[in-house]
Amino acid sequence: MSVKSTFLIFFISSLAKVYLCAWPADHLLSASSNVAHAAYDSMWYNGKVDFQKNFLHTLLRAQQPIAVNVPCMLPTVSLNYYASVSH
Repeated sequence: MSVKSTFLIFFISSLAKVYLCAWPADHLLSASSNVAHAAYDSMWYNGKVDFQKNFLHTLLRAQQPIAVNVPCMLPTVSLNYYASVSH
């Protein structure tokens, strides 16, 4: 019984660690997507041509949201990743 309870405590603490890493990474992913949507929904097309040209670079960069991952080792860390690990 003590081995099972030790394993359960270790398992729950491991899942909590993964969740504590996945939650901020998922927030970063959604916040960067929200910035892209807010920039697109703004009135950037009413500005001067120089501003529009610079702003287009921002829109192009915002098409790829910021994601936390380790190539060849860890996919994009998010709450979906947490759910697949905990399942």
